[in-house]
Amino acid sequence: MKKLFLAILFLIGLILHGQDFYPPVLNYSVKDYGTDRNPENYAVIQDYRGVMYFGNAHGILEFDGENWNYITVRIGEFVRSLAVDKNGTIFAGTFGDFGLLKANRKGQLEYQSLLNLLPEEDQFFGNIWRIYTIDEYVYFQAQECFYLYNTKTKAIRTIYPESSYHLSFLVGDQFYLRERGVGLVRFNPAMEIPAPVIGTDPFKEYGVFGMHHLADDSLLIITQEIGIFKWKNNAIRAIPDKNNRGLNQLGIFGSLALYDGTYLLTTRTEGAVSMNSNGEILKQIDRSTGLLSNTIHAAFQDRDLNVWLAMGNGISKVNYHSPMSYFNEKSGIEGGVSAIKRFKGKLFVGSAYGLFVQSSNVNKNKRFHNLDVVNGQVWDIKIYNNTLYIASG
Repeated sequence: MKKLFLAILFLIGLILHGQDFYPPVLNYSVKDYGTDRNPENYAVIQDYRGVMYFGNAHGILEFDGENWNYITVRIGEFVRSLAVDKNGTIFAGTFGDFGLLKANRKGQLEYQSLLNLLPEEDQFFGNIWRIYTIDEYVYFQAQECFYLYNTKTKAIRTIYPESSYHLSFLVGDQFYLRERGVGLVRFNPAMEIPAPVIGTDPFKEYGVFGMHHLADDSLLIITQEIGIFKWKNNAIRAIPDKNNRGLNQLGIFGSLALYDGTYLLTTRTEGAVSMNSNGEILKQIDRSTGLLSNTIHAAFQDRDLNVWLAMGNGISKVNYHSPMSYFNEKSGIEGGVSAIKRFKGKLFVGSAYGLFVQSSNVNKNKRFHNLDVVNGQVWDIKIYNNTLYIASG
């Protein structure tokens, strides 16, 4: 028994300290929104009523918290982008088409294309990757060009790049795009053509997947391959990556500014990862914390501060700011839990398979692992004189 106590105390000293982050997660799959629908979702937004919308194959999923509805957009294509304007109008983009949702005589939303407002020579483009709304304007961004739609006049301007556009971002009232071979360019409706952003040469060759305004009026620029940068007054500097596992290893797809001042990175294979403005990884949400998929195509924080994830398989609603954590077998716990105790900042769990304790991974999530100091059932865990006692049989 003495050896058991010593072994436990020794192992406690080896365990790294970190935050517990296993928020409640509610998953939705094709079993919920329709077995005839595609499991993959590419976009997510919320309207002023609180209804959620998701870009799916051929159309849009509509969810009011209880019931699912489906709105056909274009057969054979995914809806890659969604946005809602100040009047509550929802805009959608897919391959070779973009438009809006409009209520029919029965009050049901239907898709209405805006291609008829374009001359024929401007109707040839691939996917609409991003949509942004500001005042009476709507930006629809494709690789071949972007379109500026005036909701008052119903006129559309088409702006072509020198090469091709990658992704785009709306920061304040400025529309930024990463143009291949050029770097970043900016645009607003008063301009004839986009203007190059001085000092952004690193992005001639490397993609930008996030841009955010910081408190000091600088821009935070997030890339997939070369880390994060800070741009201000026509000068740019790299922010040192001090994480155990570099940001450039995450496969970043996009980013979302959260209400708490942090940033959520959506990734190709690592789930969703939050960081602060210095690039320090804070939390990670992935399959081990309850998601259905580690491929996150888009994220949205709703008016109740829940984070919705449109994923390679299904949809997840994450109660991101919940004070509660939820642990299950995906967290590394085996068997039914019979005892729980927090000791020296670590959570110990007893089950029919022994004694489990949390340990931090490189992204500061904590998974449980078996200490292998108890064979069989753990019935109780007690603390006495700064020592952890285990009752087993």
